[in-house]
Amino acid sequence: MKNKGTKWRLLGGVLLLVSLFALNRSHLQKKPASSVFSWFTSELLHPDRTFKQLDEWDIQTIYQFIPYQANDDEVIHHFLQTAEHYKKEVYFLTGEPEWALDPEATELIAYIERVQTFQYENGPLQGVVIDVEPQSLAEFQENPSRVLETFVKGMTNAYQVAKQARLTVILCLPNSYDTLGFEYELEQLISEATDQVAIMNYHRGQEIIRIETEAKLSLRHNQPLINIYEMQAAGQFGLHEANTYDGHGFKAVIDNFKQLERAYPEHNLSLSFHEFRSLKE
Repeated sequence: MKNKGTKWRLLGGVLLLVSLFALNRSHLQKKPASSVFSWFTSELLHPDRTFKQLDEWDIQTIYQFIPYQANDDEVIHHFLQTAEHYKKEVYFLTGEPEWALDPEATELIAYIERVQTFQYENGPLQGVVIDVEPQSLAEFQENPSRVLETFVKGMTNAYQVAKQARLTVILCLPNSYDTLGFEYELEQLISEATDQVAIMNYHRGQEIIRIETEAKLSLRHNQPLINIYEMQAAGQFGLHEANTYDGHGFKAVIDNFKQLERAYPEHNLSLSFHEFRSLKE
C-alpha cells in the first residue's frame, strides 16, 4: 500500500508539472490584441488583399479611413463583406482638425449617422475611430484652452449620437495634453466622449512614462487603453527617428508592449500600428 501511494503521488506530481508547463507555454505564446490604422483608399478598394495581409500579420482589427463624403456604397459594402469572410473587425476612421472648432460636431455627427447605415447585427463593423488632432491648428497655438473647450463639447455631443446608433467610439488623442496642463480636459474626453482611448504614444522607448496619466485616467473610468506605435519613416509628417519604430520591426514593438503590460498590469491594454502601408513596407 505504501508503494502504491507513493506511485500515485509521483504520478500526480508529474501531471501537475505538465499542466503548469502547458499553462505557462500557452501564456507565453499568447499574442497581444492588436489593430492597424489604414488611411489610404487602396486598402478599401482591394479588400481581399487587405484582409489576407491582416491574416499574415495576425491582426484582428482594422481602422479603415472612409472619406467624410464617400458616396460609393457598393465599395464599402464589399469591404465589409470581405471582412466578415475573414472574420475581422472593422472600425471606420475619420477626423479633420477643423472639427475641434465646432462644439456642435455637425460634420462628425453627419458622418456617424452615415456610418450607421452600414451596420447590421453581428456584422464586422464595430464603430468609429475619431482622429481630430486639434493640436495641429493655428488656433490651438494661439489659444489652446478655448480650442480644447470646444473640442470636448463637440466630441461629447458626437459620442451621444454614436451611442444611440450603437457604435463603439475610439477617440485618438496625443500623449501631451497632461504635460500642457490640460489634464482636466483629458479626463473629460476619456470619461464622457469615448468607449476606448487610443494614445499616439510616439516616443520610442519612453512609452511607459509618457502614457502614465492616460493610463491612470483610463483605469479610473474603466476604459480600454490602446497604445499606438508609429511605423512611418522619419522625415515625413514631422517625425523624427525617436518617434518611430520604422526599421526596428514587429519584434521591437511587441517587446515594448510586453513591458507596457508589466508596467500597467491592471489595465485593459492593446496595441495599434500606424499605419498599414508603412507596416507592409
